[in-house]
Amino acid sequence: MDNKTWRARNPDYDKNYYHKNKEKLLAYQKQWLETHKEFGKKKSRKRILKKYGLSLEEYSQMLIKQNGVCKICLKPQYPIGSALCVDHNHKTGRVRGLLCYSCNAGLGKFQDNIEYLLKASYYLEDVNGLT
Repeated sequence: MDNKTWRARNPDYDKNYYHKNKEKLLAYQKQWLETHKEFGKKKSRKRILKKYGLSLEEYSQMLIKQNGVCKICLKPQYPIGSALCVDHNHKTGRVRGLLCYSCNAGLGKFQDNIEYLLKASYYLEDVNGLT
């Protein structure tokens, strides 16, 4: 059930409920995640791979091809055993590789814009006295 449908069925719901009960809700969520660790990992990984049109076997092949490390920084995902992010082109949807969370977030923050990334590189060279 989507959020809009749920709200239509529950008109008395207070929009500030989360803020009023934040600590209680976060404690419940933490407890639930602790008791359902495997369910959460399997479910989310399967959902993520489906989103990018990848099977678990295809993901595993990519991981083997990349020697189990991020395609940019060459570090394994931390904590060890967690999955690397599926990097993709936001315009075409084409999967490009597997990245650690930091590299994936970095590309996202720079909006996959090569010009911005080059400027950031030049900036770091300049402020670190490398130019």
